[in-house]
Amino acid sequence: MVGIAIGLLTIATALGALMISHSLTGTVNEVSHLQQQASYAFRIIGQQIRQAGGRFLKPAQSATEFAEFKYSIELKDIQPISGNDDPEANDFTLSIAYQNSADKSYPLQNGNPVERPLLRNCLGENPGINNSPALLSQFRLTDNQLICSGNGNSQSIISGVSDLRVTYLVQSRIGNTQYFQHLSAEDVTKSDLWKNVYAIEVCLELVGSQSIDTAGTKYTRCDGTTASRDNRLRMVFKNNFYINNHSWNTAS
Repeated sequence: MVGIAIGLLTIATALGALMISHSLTGTVNEVSHLQQQASYAFRIIGQQIRQAGGRFLKPAQSATEFAEFKYSIELKDIQPISGNDDPEANDFTLSIAYQNSADKSYPLQNGNPVERPLLRNCLGENPGINNSPALLSQFRLTDNQLICSGNGNSQSIISGVSDLRVTYLVQSRIGNTQYFQHLSAEDVTKSDLWKNVYAIEVCLELVGSQSIDTAGTKYTRCDGTTASRDNRLRMVFKNNFYINNHSWNTAS
């Protein structure tokens, strides 16, 4: 009986250690997965934001000419940056647009490089300049999926997203003094300051799928409020992306 008791105690201890090890391994794997998800989403979003308002630069043909931005009349009614804090079903939290263009590239055709569109929207698409004078990338949160909509198509980029918040860094002026402030999409729209947006802060809140003991701990959400982790791994990621182009509505 003593031997059986000792054996059962040994087995119970081993099973307990195994369960703890399995739980820790699952948590570490989930942390790594959420970090990879956020990194991938930021890479796509950041690439599009940096190109917002971009126009094709027509290169100089000789040393006596100047390079110039190629103006497209089709762009005059398209806003490079727009957003909605509380989008409806057919609206988007963030919309980015920039001029589509073609560049000489390889492989050669008849001994010469061929002009092909090299830019891509958030889905890796380019329908062609004739079909889309501007490339469009729009982002929203639907059923815990971060959705990207390009020039007509939509698909999920990452899953497990419980919140998406976008804030805009705007340059303003009082007299001769310039200053920067962080504004919501509603405030930017009310003040008609979309052309003054210099950077965009994107915040993603991701939630894991495994049930873990969070012991009543709390965390700070994207909106600044404090909430319970509710026995789930919840991680908040923020990143700022600066806009490289501010010449959208300037005809050359």
